[in-house]
Amino acid sequence: MSLTPQQISHFLKQAGFHSPHATKKNALWQSENSEPFYVNLTTDSGTSAIVIAPEWMARLATLQSIPGIVPGTAFYHSSNMVVFPRRKYRGEDLIHYGLPITIESERGLQALLDLLTSSDASHATTRVFADSENTSKVEPVSNYLELLAWFEQYTGKVLTWAQLQAAPDTVTISAKGIYKPKSCPYALSIRQTLDSPYSDQEPEYQDDGSWRYRYAQEEDKNVDSATLFTNQGLKRCMDDGMPVAVLRQLSKKPHVTRYRVLGLANVVAWEDSIFTLQSTTLASLNAVVETETTTESTDQLKGFDPQDVEDTRKKILREITTRQGQPAFRSGLLTAYEGRCAITGCAITHVLEAAHITPYLGPETNHISNGLLLRSDLHTLWDKGLIFLNDDYTLQLKTCLEVSEYAALSGKPIFLPALESLRPSIATIQAHRAWCETAN
Repeated sequence: MSLTPQQISHFLKQAGFHSPHATKKNALWQSENSEPFYVNLTTDSGTSAIVIAPEWMARLATLQSIPGIVPGTAFYHSSNMVVFPRRKYRGEDLIHYGLPITIESERGLQALLDLLTSSDASHATTRVFADSENTSKVEPVSNYLELLAWFEQYTGKVLTWAQLQAAPDTVTISAKGIYKPKSCPYALSIRQTLDSPYSDQEPEYQDDGSWRYRYAQEEDKNVDSATLFTNQGLKRCMDDGMPVAVLRQLSKKPHVTRYRVLGLANVVAWEDSIFTLQSTTLASLNAVVETETTTESTDQLKGFDPQDVEDTRKKILREITTRQGQPAFRSGLLTAYEGRCAITGCAITHVLEAAHITPYLGPETNHISNGLLLRSDLHTLWDKGLIFLNDDYTLQLKTCLEVSEYAALSGKPIFLPALESLRPSIATIQAHRAWCETAN
């Protein structure tokens, strides 16, 4: 015997859940710590009495393992479930949809509520934040940072929808522009689609290669849009200084669906229904590094300590980060050059560096038109004056490299950013070439 909607609603009230929105067909329910779900008021038998977010279909086996609940094998559609995403149903009209659940016992209902509230703690890690009274609270973060790192390696690159779905975990969904994983308080990614009804704007590039992007909040005419869990996920990113990945659609069906990964960004404002995002990197998130205090004399007096090896590794990683370039400058070049070396097309992000065309002389030289994205070995050759560009953006080598493995690159045009304002300045190219001609 299945629990009826009335029995379920009574249980939810006793459990501390509340219903901020209801129609004759569906009632939205949630608690402070749970994701929203619906009670289907049209089912007298109790079949498909609860409808949860459609993303749970990917974890059907987990739901099927819970005694006392029976998940459906097909989506339930209702235009009244306004918090959920929409999809085509019986024609061209878009209608909200979710995964239906039949509840056979109060124990099964409690187990489902525990799952919706815990956000799958088995996959979660923790991150500690200080509140206004300097006490600490623990929030689940899941593999959020790992997935951001996955996105960062594709900064500037174009990925198909299939490649996005092949990520280590879900990184975006087709149903919503803002994706907030269940196991995390933060939004992980936002995407702008070609047919978006929202007033998203083109990214605005700054001189140093960083960019600003204005993205419209999710809207719902039936509820206060500010309370939607997607918008709240972005707000949490803003409050706690956590980045979000930004994607922009380049093509859609019937062609191959492709997105450009613009990069990572911090949410810096939420005003007049618009989120403002500023490009960033994970290196910026971990910018505070402890000062090393060990001296050569003390190193000679003590024996081998494996901790020293770990400290050395951290130092090397910091030096690599420094070599790769200032975070905003490198991020801007990664985006402008679509994650590829300007000379070879190499797309291995870990070996790509932000090279200054004319030498770095302070932040003012971190201008995107004074930069090239180069493979690390070519960056070295560039800085030593062994390679340079002609005014037509073709590569030229010094005589000593003409019989080397780099000879095949001579005379080839480099890859240029699509936006002319992001391309190397001819004046800086000429200044670098003049210096190369006099360098040893």
